[in-house]
Amino acid sequence: MSISDDAVEEIEGIFAQINELTSAGAVVLVEGDDDVRGLKKLGVRGNIMKISGGKSLLNFVEGLCGVGEVIVLTDFDRAGERLARFCSKHLKSLGVVPVTEPRRRLKELVHKEVSDIEGLSKLLLKHRESGLTL
Repeated sequence: MSISDDAVEEIEGIFAQINELTSAGAVVLVEGDDDVRGLKKLGVRGNIMKISGGKSLLNFVEGLCGVGEVIVLTDFDRAGERLARFCSKHLKSLGVVPVTEPRRRLKELVHKEVSDIEGLSKLLLKHRESGLTL
């Protein structure tokens, strides 16, 4: 797996923006435990929530009522795309602002190199360890 240094730099910037949003109270929404761990390893701070398998998706999303903004960071595959659309639609109906631009941009930058948040974090950590980022 390899992406350009420019793409890595832009990805780092996106994660810096995510940290700014979480510092202001936004919640990050991911699909699983591995995604939560991966984001934390990348230095994402704040409230990172995984979509709960214990209740219906609609009930889970309704539990986010009252949150100002939710950064939707579902995986980049078809299922993740459907999940992002579902969450965004229902968050809007609850008066919550779904922040989808980081996911869209990350998906564009990694092309077909990675299909999920966990894989993206592994790729970025590998670049950081090799000294390829700023």
